[in-house]
Amino acid sequence: MHPIKESDLDIESPFAASGKQSYVRSIAFVVMALFAPILGYLLNESSYEMATLEADHYQEERAQITLSKIRGFLLNATQLSETLRVLTEQYYGDDITVIETYLDRIVESAPEDLIYGAGVWYEPRRFDSKTQFVGPYVHRSLRPGTRILTKEWEKETYNFHGQDWYNAALEGQGHVTFTEPYFDNGQVYMTLAISFNDRKSGRIRGVISIDMILPQLQKLIETVNENSLDIISVIGRSGRLLAHPRIHQLMQDARNDDESKSIRSVLDVPRKFYEKSPWLSLTHESKMKENGWRVLVTSPKTAVMASYLSERTLIIALIIFFEVGLLIIYLLMGFFDDGYNRLKERSFQAVMVERNQIKAIVDNVQFGLFRADSRGRIQPGYSQSCRDLLSLESQTELTPQVFWHYFGFNPREEENFEAFYEQVFDLPFLANEMVDQIPSQITVRGKVLSCRYYPIIKGDVIESVLISFADVSRSRHTSRENEENKTLLRILRNKSRFVLLISEILKSDDAILTTNAWPSFDEALALRKIRRLIHTWKGDLATFGLEEAASYIHTIEDNLKSSMSVSQSQDLMKMMKALIFSYLENNDSLLHINPSALTERSIHVPESTFLQLQAEMKAAACNDDLRTKVQIFIDQSSMHKADETLSYLALAAQDLARRQDKQLRVETQGGSVALPHEFQGVLNGLIHVVRNAVDHGIEKPKERSGKPTQAHLFMSVAEHPQFYTIDIEDDGRGIDREKVKQIVLSKNLLKQSEWDNLSSDEQLYYIFEDSVTTRTGASQVSGRGVGLDHLRAAVEELQGTITIVSHVGKGTKFLITLPKPNHRQVA
Repeated sequence: MHPIKESDLDIESPFAASGKQSYVRSIAFVVMALFAPILGYLLNESSYEMATLEADHYQEERAQITLSKIRGFLLNATQLSETLRVLTEQYYGDDITVIETYLDRIVESAPEDLIYGAGVWYEPRRFDSKTQFVGPYVHRSLRPGTRILTKEWEKETYNFHGQDWYNAALEGQGHVTFTEPYFDNGQVYMTLAISFNDRKSGRIRGVISIDMILPQLQKLIETVNENSLDIISVIGRSGRLLAHPRIHQLMQDARNDDESKSIRSVLDVPRKFYEKSPWLSLTHESKMKENGWRVLVTSPKTAVMASYLSERTLIIALIIFFEVGLLIIYLLMGFFDDGYNRLKERSFQAVMVERNQIKAIVDNVQFGLFRADSRGRIQPGYSQSCRDLLSLESQTELTPQVFWHYFGFNPREEENFEAFYEQVFDLPFLANEMVDQIPSQITVRGKVLSCRYYPIIKGDVIESVLISFADVSRSRHTSRENEENKTLLRILRNKSRFVLLISEILKSDDAILTTNAWPSFDEALALRKIRRLIHTWKGDLATFGLEEAASYIHTIEDNLKSSMSVSQSQDLMKMMKALIFSYLENNDSLLHINPSALTERSIHVPESTFLQLQAEMKAAACNDDLRTKVQIFIDQSSMHKADETLSYLALAAQDLARRQDKQLRVETQGGSVALPHEFQGVLNGLIHVVRNAVDHGIEKPKERSGKPTQAHLFMSVAEHPQFYTIDIEDDGRGIDREKVKQIVLSKNLLKQSEWDNLSSDEQLYYIFEDSVTTRTGASQVSGRGVGLDHLRAAVEELQGTITIVSHVGKGTKFLITLPKPNHRQVA
């Protein structure tokens, strides 16, 4: 804790008075006799709390490392299911043997000690009207390197639609689901299932299943437990044991104790054989969201609380020593008044030894712990390890500095952090909820610190906040690798959209930064258009998971908002492109995207379409007829299906909702509608509507009072004789007109009287104004008031309209109407 100074140890003796009356001496000795046990009790309680917190952080880190390895173990099967899902969704033929070939190749390429079989199970009457169910399944045979195709679905007695894994996949709506492990033919298996959709209609077409062999999990757990006193085990969703470092001994003990001979596998081992006594050990539990598995980290107290146990023994020994010494002194003083002063000095030397030993123990705790007041100032009493974790000099005095000054924030980050922290003290009755809003992962001089905040309440007032933090850089590195793999998977699933985005960014010099792009006298308009464009890029890059590039654009936006000119933005844009070039180069073996080949847009046209054009050209009656047919061919060739945009927006919405702990169901309609290429600017701007809907509109489950905990987002595209419509609706909290009014008035866009004269729809339309936003601070997701401004500009450029319908507490609807190219008014 706070370093003990020499002056702190200069305690004035309570025996300084020279009176020799027996009753005064008795009272003094009683007080001293009570002082040691009370002090020892308080020190022991404080040390126990700190040791428990330290042990919990240690076990949490071990659990997270194990969870990361388990997720890596499951990643192969998950990637196989995603690959099979993409292949199945892209196949629209009627030949079931194509699907069977996909399955055989998938099982053949998968590790034999991990994947047993795979199947595709269709909804009724997929391939013909006579066959009720279709569900080919390929699994490995007993002969190595061979596989067997089974057709259980052809039997009238087999109904895979009633299987638990099938129904779980349907409920998962495109998310991977896991069944409880089961024992069969001498092995423990687990089924991974995921539903797949019809890309045209968006409806579910069936379920893909992957059967995994779980003994590989046991090997993983044995590796994790090597050279460790901890026991790390895995428990299934139903409470059955899945893996344990001493599984063979446990099964042998269970079989010796089992008279009914029912112990066939690890799944049958009773709980009593692997649970440890809480008196001798500490157990920490972490749960996987993906499949409900629990990782138990059981550590002997003698290992994780060794420092505390040693300190407790020392305190008890010191108390006994102190009390015995005090008793001896008391008895000797009754007989030898002349030796009183010498005995008094010995007793105080014992107290000083006790204090110095306690100081040495506390100063060596490897866990950051301190208290901060309402202004963030560190209070006296902090662990010595705070300096080490914050990479400070050993003599640096932390009190009474504001603790977030040591985190190395830039001014904007420091301002946001301070706002979150002050909310804890402003709303005491919501203190526990408010501390959850304070950033818990802080990067300080290359270290990733995991912080926890505990409000200390006295009466109805928050007195201070207890803050603990530890270095979790190693587990953070593992999490970062998992996120990079997810980013690559998102790009591969939407590669054409990603290539289009990268092409736009790499050609941005010609689009916005050349000297001929904008009139030199209208630089404000140029900057506004630049902000619109790069804000859209930021949303797209963040959706794909390229957070570094998105963060860099966030910095560019900050500079554009303050004092940057058009010419100064060139260097920043070049640096951002360098980041993208580096990413494409590092992942070229998977992505196969050549930046130099993206300078021009390419259109793929089937050979049959060219042959049809050739025939029509020969049949053309005149040059005008020929030009008309060629123009129709060009217009139709450059159009693309809306499904590509809708699928991308659905992925972006689901990903953002998952990161914000929100439950969301996305529904799309009209994916088969073909849209002109010139609509691309509007389609790019739709990402802002979707991200705003999830970030601003959709509530967390506990906030959706009176509504289903799972929010709903609906997106559709429709074609009409003279125009197209794009509809995006959510059932979130709606747009607060009062907040819009406050922003409009504060920015002097309107006066109060002018606002009051507007209709309700006209008031809502001000959310499209540049820099108008209902969010208090800009984040990586939204809050700058730029995205909707960009969308409106793109719509108006095509002579389209946007209609907004919003009701507080019920949701918001955006309806965009775009005239067809041949129905626009000529300027």
